[in-house]
Amino acid sequence: MANVVDFSGLGFGTYILQQNILTAFAVFFLSILALRIFRGRVISLIKKLAEKTKSNLDDLLIALVERIPWTFYVLVSAYLSISFLVVPQVVTDVLWYAIVFVIVYYGIRATYIFIDHFRDQLIERRIQTDPKEDVSFIRLLANIVKYSMWVVGGLLILANMKIDISALLAGMGVGGIAIALAAQNVFEDIFSSFSIYFDKPFRIGDFIIIGDDMGVVDKIGVKTTRIKTLRGEELVVSNREMTSTRIHNFGKMPHRRIDFKFGVTYQTPVEKMKKIPQMVR
Repeated sequence: MANVVDFSGLGFGTYILQQNILTAFAVFFLSILALRIFRGRVISLIKKLAEKTKSNLDDLLIALVERIPWTFYVLVSAYLSISFLVVPQVVTDVLWYAIVFVIVYYGIRATYIFIDHFRDQLIERRIQTDPKEDVSFIRLLANIVKYSMWVVGGLLILANMKIDISALLAGMGVGGIAIALAAQNVFEDIFSSFSIYFDKPFRIGDFIIIGDDMGVVDKIGVKTTRIKTLRGEELVVSNREMTSTRIHNFGKMPHRRIDFKFGVTYQTPVEKMKKIPQMVR
């Protein structure tokens, strides 16, 4: 039987532990330094490319890279350094979850910048094409995409934490159905606003007749359309009603003819009768 020699009394265990701690610290600081250098090189490269292009996207990329929080570099470096140490698994898991949270949060904030950039560009083009164009729908879509990003980001964080999100997704589906049934009229108005935006049966400034009411379209909102009537009051009509009834749109007519009827008394002299056509003209 082979003899087992124990060197623990000679201090080898303590020496190895100290070496591991020093290696971990070295990896930590070198990782931070390398990430900062890499960040500087990326910014420098993007700036050189930005000088050759007229697009604003490269400027956005520079701003995004420059806004990466310092906590990201610290967490990544710490996660790399603890691989040289014997630590409880919970420490490694907490560091990983923190890194995922920072990446998701910063990714969503970065997506916000791109969404706002493309939204503003689209609104500017629309207004240049038609100054009366209602751009509230574009802002609504941008906000919906922004809020959806938080939901997706939350699910990504839960999935990386090894939490089963299938039950959560099923619950969200059932809850969504219940909300849709409870707010059916509201969603009908919202989807009707989509139809109005894409089909464009009328625009702001058009004179329309809907049922027994008539007036100039003053605002096309998400849920309602507001009409300035001939008497001066504001008529608020749901978008669902605007897409489910006949609308007479006079805004696209190059010329408009209206019949005015008037009469004269039988005692009117012939000389005055002859002057009436010229007075009307």
